[in-house]
Amino acid sequence: MGGRGVRPGDVTAGFPTDVASALARFYEITDLAAQRIALSERPDPDAWQPYPHQIPPEGDWRVWGIMGGRGAGKTDAASAWINDHMVGPPCVRGLHPHRAIIAGPTLGDVIESSIEGPSGVKAHNQDVEVKTTRGRTFALWPNGSRARLLGGSSPADVARFRAAGNTCACVFEELAAIRYLLGVWEHADLGCRLGPKRQIVFATTPRVRPLVVRLDREAKLDDSGIVLARATMYDNPSLPDAWKAGIEKRYAGTRLGRQEVHGELLDDVVGALWNLGMIEEDRAVLDTGTISRLDEKGGVRPVKLLRVVVSVDPSWGTMGDEVGIVVVGAGSDGHAYVLADLSRRARPAEWGRLAGETYRDGVPGFVHRLDRVLGEKNRQGEQVRLVMETAAAELGITIPFTLVNSSVGKRMRAEPVVALYEQHRVHHVGVLPGLEDQMTTWIPPDSSEAESETASEVQLASQLDAERNAGNDEEQGSSWSPDRIDALVAGITWLLLDQSTIGAVELAQGRIPGVRGGIDPVATLPPHLRRATAGAMRRG
Repeated sequence: MGGRGVRPGDVTAGFPTDVASALARFYEITDLAAQRIALSERPDPDAWQPYPHQIPPEGDWRVWGIMGGRGAGKTDAASAWINDHMVGPPCVRGLHPHRAIIAGPTLGDVIESSIEGPSGVKAHNQDVEVKTTRGRTFALWPNGSRARLLGGSSPADVARFRAAGNTCACVFEELAAIRYLLGVWEHADLGCRLGPKRQIVFATTPRVRPLVVRLDREAKLDDSGIVLARATMYDNPSLPDAWKAGIEKRYAGTRLGRQEVHGELLDDVVGALWNLGMIEEDRAVLDTGTISRLDEKGGVRPVKLLRVVVSVDPSWGTMGDEVGIVVVGAGSDGHAYVLADLSRRARPAEWGRLAGETYRDGVPGFVHRLDRVLGEKNRQGEQVRLVMETAAAELGITIPFTLVNSSVGKRMRAEPVVALYEQHRVHHVGVLPGLEDQMTTWIPPDSSEAESETASEVQLASQLDAERNAGNDEEQGSSWSPDRIDALVAGITWLLLDQSTIGAVELAQGRIPGVRGGIDPVATLPPHLRRATAGAMRRG
């Protein structure tokens, strides 16, 4: 009852009991009146009128993202949505009708911006309280709904997302600024499975991170369940004109301005070895069966291919990885031409047959004959050979086949090929979305790790990396395997660069016969390799 700063006991001392009681009641009523005045000055939830980009999408959606420039009203939209959800029809029986997560770069950022800030949840519902108990911080609604507040700045934060329990809704504030983005997103997504809708909302100023790029591209697909609202600073008419003019003057025409003011998602992933500009600038075209590209003077130059290979990065179905299958040709101009990306998830028999059929039939439309199949030897060399022997026998053909041994890390293998792209000596024929997505979003590990020799070593290294990196998709490199890139790198390296950069050509060099009595593989080797092979065989 301290709204006026006066305690009834201070002014009723010495009065008769009945008078003191009356005065106490008077000041109590006065205090209640002051509280009502204070309540009337609170933001009225019904008074908030959202702009078009702040209105949640209709229909059945899984993820709604508000991607826009500074001041576009992203946080306001996310806060309004989560408040409406938490006071709406229950998703869960019991004392807590809704269980949610509100996340941001750090716990402090979440409380300051998403809860207590001028666009936070409390701006839409002043009855929401923040409480910390047993080391956990929650936003609590009067109806019992609660949202766990979490940051994503450390591996320990990722572990907290894993242990946060199941939810019916998740909100991410400044998604692209969360350091351990991949880890926290995956655990939040896996745990968001209560109730009838199970929805995730994020607000962010666009910054190119692998996850953000993936969400942006998947939103363009039908039935992906992902809807993105885009807005610029100018889509919020309530921002002061003088402030907007100052920001525009300072950042107009800059990359930072495109990202922070206009809300553009730029093409480059920080740390990726390629960007779309490198690929787009030198893209070749196919017209009536002829490949052509622009030469240095801007003229159209037809291309004659001298050698074409199908390069395979095998997968054995143990971790759900794709098989990288990329067709690459070497032109008479000394350039490489990426003709097709046939990569997919497939069992060994399936990818072996696909590689054999591609060698036999070529690429429909412009290449009718291939020269060789390349396969990565690492850890599974004999199995790769057996797969291709089986495919050759099934197809009844003889397949020239080479095993390449990748004895250095993925970054070191890729960098010479990246240099060829920078020299404008590699051209994609048409658009190869799957391959190009990998190239522009894969971030190699910081170290130039050598490939492990055994599957157990690979598994152990993978587990250690996962524990060490804990989902940090920007700082520590991508956790997924770049199968398409591996196939691309092996093919271009074999065609244009010194073969010793990726490993020696050994007994696997030769022809895999599809019928009994094929050619002796050693007899097909160049003289210096035949001598080296004979010496190796004598030494056992």
